[in-house]
Amino acid sequence: MNKVKTDTIDKFIEDPVSKLNKKYKEQYDAWATSLAKDFAAFRQCVDNELKTINSCELSLQKLNSLRLLDNIDREVRALNRESNAFMLAYTPLLFHKLVGTDEVSFVFERAGTNFRHIMIDEFQDTSHLQWENLSHLFCETTSTGNSSMIVGDVKQGIYRWRGGDWNTLAQFRDDVNTEINHLEANYRSGERIVRFNNRIFVHAAQVLDEDGLDKAQTITNLYAEKEVEQAPKNDGGFVRVHILPKPEKANPEEGDATVDPVDEANDVEQKLAEQIIRLRQAGIPYDKMAILVRVKAEAQRLLSFFATLSAYEYFTDDPIQLMSDEAFC
Repeated sequence: MNKVKTDTIDKFIEDPVSKLNKKYKEQYDAWATSLAKDFAAFRQCVDNELKTINSCELSLQKLNSLRLLDNIDREVRALNRESNAFMLAYTPLLFHKLVGTDEVSFVFERAGTNFRHIMIDEFQDTSHLQWENLSHLFCETTSTGNSSMIVGDVKQGIYRWRGGDWNTLAQFRDDVNTEINHLEANYRSGERIVRFNNRIFVHAAQVLDEDGLDKAQTITNLYAEKEVEQAPKNDGGFVRVHILPKPEKANPEEGDATVDPVDEANDVEQKLAEQIIRLRQAGIPYDKMAILVRVKAEAQRLLSFFATLSAYEYFTDDPIQLMSDEAFC
């Protein structure tokens, strides 16, 4: 989240009398200085509340969608009541309601079975409610002399939108009942990729801290070098980063123009084609390449771009064979 940038106001705050006509400078000097202080206070207020302002703007953009989803939810609940059905997504709430306040042993009694060992994978995607339910079982297995295991990585938490809370995993500490082991060797990726990740995670967390987005410094601590450092076990690997300039909003007073999104997209596609050619010349087959995008529209644009690659002389002799599948559209 970036702070509001307005060059004209910033220049006025720094030198409030520079824009005054020489004839009136002495007369309005005090007024301009006072006004500049008010602008500075207002700018600081906006910067402090920028998170709230952006949240309100985003909420308003999605308001109609939220209303539609709320109506759909009401209809689904009504249909479930009529058919005496129950959505699987609500089972954690039901379980919590049934046993959340009972004795731990009663959970096992209701389950009708015994659990000696429990293992949970991808724990960083576990919600707070799910952990409240499962923690009963963990307590019971520990009290009977058995053990349980949790496997997770806070850096891989991707299900926040459905309640996943990596903070639960981050709060575990070594104590009399808990032993924490870090997997420090990386067997999955090449050396250059591992070393790149070791650096980028640490730096990204520091940027969040500098921007004031990580006031508790929880992320900075989690992504400290000693926490994320991994030892590569495979040679090789390749990383290339191309960063596009961030388009600034047009400022008519300064004579600025906005960056054309079409030109920006074309630049990305051009760089992508060049990179594919480099990889092919290095001996990498097409079926070992993958392109990941964030949204469906980007995938559709890439497919359209690949259809035009015959314009490149290289791809005339070495064409790309695309899969025709609805999943990729």
